[in-house]
Amino acid sequence: MTNGKSKEPNANKPLEQARKRLSSNFNKGLSFSKETLKSIRPISKQEILNFKKASIFIPKNEVKIIARYIKQDRCKLLFKKTPYSFLITQNSLQPYLESDLDILKKIDTRIAERFEDDLQKRFAERAWYTTQEYVGSNILGLRTVKKLLTLALFSDPIRIQLLTVRKKEQELIIDVFSRLNQQLSITFSEKANKDYDITLAGKSSEKNRFTEMAEKIVSGQTYQPNIDDLEFLAKYIKKAREIEPTMPPNLTEKTKSLILSLKSKEKTLKYDVTEQTITAVMNMIKASARLELRAEIRAKDLERVFSILNEK
Repeated sequence: MTNGKSKEPNANKPLEQARKRLSSNFNKGLSFSKETLKSIRPISKQEILNFKKASIFIPKNEVKIIARYIKQDRCKLLFKKTPYSFLITQNSLQPYLESDLDILKKIDTRIAERFEDDLQKRFAERAWYTTQEYVGSNILGLRTVKKLLTLALFSDPIRIQLLTVRKKEQELIIDVFSRLNQQLSITFSEKANKDYDITLAGKSSEKNRFTEMAEKIVSGQTYQPNIDDLEFLAKYIKKAREIEPTMPPNLTEKTKSLILSLKSKEKTLKYDVTEQTITAVMNMIKASARLELRAEIRAKDLERVFSILNEK
């Protein structure tokens, strides 16, 4: 009997010490009742796994707060699909907190902001090709035109003239720029006017391809980009336009050489190479860097721009 009585307090001692530690380490600025402390449970394997999956969006100080409330069954760390399509997310799931507590609602807002920021960084890696899909989602062929329009979204104003672009395609281009809240500095024309910075025309083979598929477009069977995707892209463009890329010294001479080469081909082009053209070229090179959220111009930016400019 005596031995049994002496062991009973010792048996409860570890649990009591654990509760005191929880109270001292996790309860700074908060008040937990004795009932709350008694209800604290260990974190499950699935909850640990969820923390690992969401680790890049939740700093350690917030992990401690979230874990504290998960142990009390006052919070859940879950994952959900975003409203964006695969082109934007690549099937990434967004972590979020399910809780009515104000402190956790604020943390959840920060998690959502970090997720969006990470989504933009990952989108930047494939923005050159993906943005073309949105710009020309219903435009068949005209690949060079799509590339030019993509750069125009991220560029300072460029006076662009597009030749032999059909009425329906014109409407689709105008619609996309409008839905992205972007001004369209483009003139559609049948004959070249050399007063513009850049002039491009569709190839005959591309026009033939359009003719083959015109029935679908005329009948209204067009692809409508996800409205949430366009909202994401509009925010992405706004963020990118805040960047002012700089050119490293090693690319300065190469740029001059490419411009002089373009000037030498002037007679074969649909536009004159003037001072305004050079300004437009620099704007497009910067736009190519902004497209990928870069503050420094790279050789591939020059390659993209001059491949467009050398179209005859």
